[in-house]
Amino acid sequence: MWIGLQMFACLGVPWRDQLFGVEDPIGKVIRVTNLPCKVVATLHPKGQSLSGQDQDDTISCPIPRPEEDQRITWLDDILCSAVSADAVKVAGQEATAILRDRHHLRPEQEDDFNIRNPEDIIQAQLDASQTLPFY
Repeated sequence: MWIGLQMFACLGVPWRDQLFGVEDPIGKVIRVTNLPCKVVATLHPKGQSLSGQDQDDTISCPIPRPEEDQRITWLDDILCSAVSADAVKVAGQEATAILRDRHHLRPEQEDDFNIRNPEDIIQAQLDASQTLPFY
């Protein structure tokens, strides 16, 4: 049995249904990459994205800071939200500043990470749809 920090999980609808069916998952323990995670919430359904991807097919696990758990060596994605639609751009700029500082990047160095916001994703999809030939 793993003893240490308590890990938590929030389940999207497909995972909740697949793992627990009609049973209430709150308080149950699942394993995510061999770490036991206590289910503390289920996510509200979002449906499909503009590209057809199921946005509900997710498990979110808030992670401890790396100094609290030495097994965490890198992150692939961090999902964030802003307090309002008007604050998205400022939140992205603040996240960029924090990541540049934490990655010890000098002003002349390029970012070694990507920050995407909903407007960028929508614009990329529109640009891609305009470049495809229609027959």
